[in-house]
Amino acid sequence: GHDPSSRVIVASYGADLAGKFGADTRTVMQSRWYRDLFPATRLLSVAPAVSDFSTTLQGGRLAVSAGGPITGRGAGLIVIDDPLKASDAASDVERDRINAWFDQNVVQRLDDKKTGAIIVVMQRLHDEDLTGYLLEKGGWEHLRLPAIAEDDERFRLANGNIVGRDIGEALHPAREPLETLAALKHSIGAYDFAGQYQQDPAPREGGLVHAEHFPRQSPDNVRFDMTVQSWDTAHKTGELNDYSVCSTWGRTSERRYHLLDVFRAKLAFPQLLAR
Repeated sequence: GHDPSSRVIVASYGADLAGKFGADTRTVMQSRWYRDLFPATRLLSVAPAVSDFSTTLQGGRLAVSAGGPITGRGAGLIVIDDPLKASDAASDVERDRINAWFDQNVVQRLDDKKTGAIIVVMQRLHDEDLTGYLLEKGGWEHLRLPAIAEDDERFRLANGNIVGRDIGEALHPAREPLETLAALKHSIGAYDFAGQYQQDPAPREGGLVHAEHFPRQSPDNVRFDMTVQSWDTAHKTGELNDYSVCSTWGRTSERRYHLLDVFRAKLAFPQLLAR
C-alpha cells in the first residue's frame, strides 16, 4: 500500500494454498477501506488473476508453490510461507528438495540484493527443515515465538514501545489458553508439540545419544556388585510441568553400568518418597 511500485513474490507449499493467499490479498486490495487508506495503490485489472496481479505503477504480487519455477521474475520482497507440508517433514528427499530450491531460485530473484528482503514464515516441522537449514548457514535474523514462553520475553517495537510476557505464559491466551495447549500437547505428543508449537524441533533419534548406542542384554547373564539410582525430580505436577524420572542401574565389577529400569511420573514430593 505505501509503495504501489513494489513487487512481491509469495511462495507456499502447494498451488492451492498459494492461490488462496493470493485471493485473500486481492480481496483486501479491492476493499473500500484499503482503497481509502492507500488511494495511490490500484490494481491494473478489474478482475486480476489470484496468482499474478499488478498495480497501475508496475508493482505487483506473484504467488508460486515452493519448489516451483520463479525464472524471469524479480521482487523487492520475497515471502516464503510454510514451504513444507507436515506430511513431508520426515522425508529427506522432500526437505532436501525445498532447501535446494531455495538456494537455486530464491535469492537470485531479489531485484536489489542489498536492499531486498526475504522472510520465511513457518511452523517448525524438523530440525533440518528450511528454517533449520538457513539458521545452520547463518546470516539470518531469527524471531521465535513459542506457544508457551520458555523464558521472560521483552521486545522493543519500532515506535519504542516494549511488549513481552513472562515465562510460562501463552502466546495468545484468548485464542489458545494454557489449558488448550496442554490438551494439544497430550493429543499430538511432546515431539510434534515441541516443533509445531514451541518452534524447537529435535531429532527423533536424539542429537547426541542414539538408541543404537544402547544394545540390549539379558540381566540373567550379568552379575552386578552394586545397584545405583539417579533421580531427576520436578517441582510441580501440572500438565505443563516436567516429569520426575528415576533410572536404575546395575554396576559390574568391571565398572560397566547397565540400565535396568526407568520410572517416570508426575508426583508431588511426598508421593515420590513413598516410591
